[in-house]
This record gives sequence, C-alpha cells and structure tokens, in this order.
Amino acid sequence: MNRKKIISAVLLATVMFSNIGSAQTVLAKDSNLKHSNISTTMNSPSKGDIIDFKEEDKEEAKEWGKEKEKEWKLTSSEKQNISKYIKDKDSIKTDYNKITYSMAGEFDSEKEILKDIDRSLEKANLSDTVVTYKNVDANSIGFNGELFSGNDINKDELKKFEEQFLHDKEKDNYLKLDSYFETNINEQKLDHDKRIILKVTVQSSKGRTHPTKAGVILDGEEYKMLVSNDYVIKVDSVHQSTLKGRDYVIVNGELQESLDFKNDLNGLADRWGKQHYKEWADDLSVEEREALDGYIRREYKDINAYLRNDSKPVSGSTMEESRIQDRIEKITESLEKEPIPENVTVYRWCGAAEFGYEIGKIPEFKKFEEDFLNKDKLEKGYMSTSLSSEALSAFSSRKIILRLQLPQGSKGAYVSALGGFGSEKEMLLDKGSKYHINKISKATIKGKEKYIVDATLLKK
Repeated sequence: MNRKKIISAVLLATVMFSNIGSAQTVLAKDSNLKHSNISTTMNSPSKGDIIDFKEEDKEEAKEWGKEKEKEWKLTSSEKQNISKYIKDKDSIKTDYNKITYSMAGEFDSEKEILKDIDRSLEKANLSDTVVTYKNVDANSIGFNGELFSGNDINKDELKKFEEQFLHDKEKDNYLKLDSYFETNINEQKLDHDKRIILKVTVQSSKGRTHPTKAGVILDGEEYKMLVSNDYVIKVDSVHQSTLKGRDYVIVNGELQESLDFKNDLNGLADRWGKQHYKEWADDLSVEEREALDGYIRREYKDINAYLRNDSKPVSGSTMEESRIQDRIEKITESLEKEPIPENVTVYRWCGAAEFGYEIGKIPEFKKFEEDFLNKDKLEKGYMSTSLSSEALSAFSSRKIILRLQLPQGSKGAYVSALGGFGSEKEMLLDKGSKYHINKISKATIKGKEKYIVDATLLKK
C-alpha cells in the first residue's frame, strides 16, 4: 500500500468529527496535519469541513499556514506592505480611521500602502474553511461597558453585550470592525487584558459566488490571517467560560459578505455602482429622471422637509405641494425598480439636527450612546449616502459618521449613475427608511472627536 493510501486509511479509522449543523469540524490533532503534504493528509477536505487548530496544535497550524501562504501568491512588495500594516509601521494601523475618513490629498503615502493591500486581498482565494481566534478587549470592538470586575464577569453587562452583538433576525445586527480583520489561525494563550475570545469561522471559496478575500501570511513565528474589509461578523453565540480562575467571554461567529469600499482607494465604488445601475438609469422615464435630478440638485430640502413634517406643507418652501407630491411619487417609483443587488456598506456624515439635537449641541459620548445604542431610528425623508467614506469639504465638519449596512434587496439606487456629482458616489435610499444602531464608537479625525455609528438598514 502506498503512502497516500496508508494516510487515507489512518484518517478513515481515526479522524474524529464533531457535527456543527451540516458542517464537520476537523480537529488538527486528529487529522495528522504534521505531514508535509497537507492537502493529502487532509484527504481533500470537502465543502463543509472546518479546520480548527487548538493551542497545542501550533506546529500543525504552521504547516497549514505555510501551504495557504503559497496559495495567496503574494509578491515580495505585497508581503512587505502587509507586514507594515500588521506591525503598525508608521502607525498605519493605529491611524486607520484617520486615513479612512480623510480628504483627498491627505495621507498619500499611507493610502498607497493600503491600496496595495486592498489589491492583494482581491486576489486571495481561501481553499479551506478554518476557525480563527483573536483575543480582544471590549472597547476595541465597540462595547463601552465594564464587562469584568476583577476576575469575575458582570452579569448585567454581559446581557447588554449579548443584546448588542448576538445576531437577531429582526435587528439584523452584525459586528463591523474599523479595519481589516487580522486574526490567528490557531487558538491563542489566555490574555488577562483581553478577555473576549473571538472565535470566527472563515469560509473557504468553494461553492461561493465570490472568492473569500482572506489570506494567510507569516508574522514572526506565527501565521496570521488578514481578511478584507468586505465582511462583517455575524455573532451566532456568546457564552461565559471560567478559565484558570478568571471569567472570559467566548464569541462564536462567522464572516458575512458586505462590500465596503472605504475611501475607495482603487476606484472600484463608482465602477460597481454603474455596473449595477447604468441600465436602470437608461430605462428611467423622462419624469422619473427629472424628479431625481431635481432632488439631487436643489429640491431635496423642500421634499425632505415635507416628508419629515408628516407630509404637510412647511412654511418657507419654494415648491408647491402638488409638485412636491408628484416628485415624491416619481422618486419612489424609480427607487423601487432596482433593489440593492448585494450587501454593501455606505456612509453618511450627519449633523446634530438629524439626531434630534440643537445645532452645535451634540451631547457627550455616554449620553449619545444611551440615546441611540440598540435602538431603531426612522428617517421619514429620503436618505443620501455614499459608497465612499472619504470626507468632502461640504460635510467634513459634521460630528457623526453613519456607517450603514444595506442588505441585498433594500430599496435604493446608485443615483451617481445619472451623471453629475460623480465624486459623491451617491446611493439614495427610499423615504421612510429605518435602521437599527448596533454600535457607537469614537474616533479622532484631524483633532476633532467624531462618533462612528454602525447600523443596519431594516427591510420594509
């Protein structure tokens, strides 16, 4: 019997599987991964098999990581730029939010590095499904309560944590990270300062519409995984575990696609928008196009003021009520024609009034979080958003940045496909949109504190 057959026979006799739904978890220590030919040793894992390296499986994880790094086919310069990010050279990781929400012409050298990393992740094509591990503190993922008191967990705060992050079909809430998801391919040592363990399953590309944009790279003595911005984490379970006398929180989740062009360093946002909405724009009636053009250029103030006033005339309006009503009818008709084709992330820079505060009187962070976290917010008017997070001079002074997940099938359209105002890369959402606020965090942009509001649009 040749070596491959011997290995296959051993696997059939000894590999232990634990069912998770229809998938199977292949424990590294049970699958003889020390063999140099990992794909042979794994006996070609089928779609649904999940690799899970425990802390004691470091050597097996290294062998697997070595193979996956080869699959990524990075050039030396691409490896160098990814290493700069992972090691936070020149604070590129620390300053990621500053770069993401900067204006054109700022952070040019850093943007070149991130542009190259984005391109590298576009060619990633993960061939195995693997469980990844990352130890984090609560604040780093947007939970601002006191989750632990000494060695013990705070039960009331744990309930708040679950409410915020545990996926709920009604809220359709997800954990959105600020930057690339940098994680580990095997279970990590316990960290007393980082007592939340993110255990996230990263699916292989097999059988998926789009390749999984996640690559493995050597960082020092360990292989790490870097995941594109085009994903959010769907949290499937949260539970407490006491390990070596201390309480920890174990968060089990999986990646879910949600395109995020950030500040569109590679110019893909407008291309995506026109790819999906050029035909929509060409097929609009003359009246629908006129209504949208009018709204975009000057009429949005009168139209939205009318809608926000419960469809009643507002003093000072320059438009007749009948004209406003006709515009609303045509705009909504046009936005219902071509629903959002896939999950995508959009951005909106908001002022105080949009969140019910007096102009210039947005409260301190704690009060703002109390007012809006884990709550639904209704926008009676139409809502202009952008596929790009880049700051535009007209909006950059605003304190609140809404980062909104649009589920596939939502009502809206890429109105920049109509021509004009192309730099805004505008996605216009239908009137009466409601979104659930999942997370609120702070970022300092050009010396000014901003509130980053993560939310998911709720389907009507």
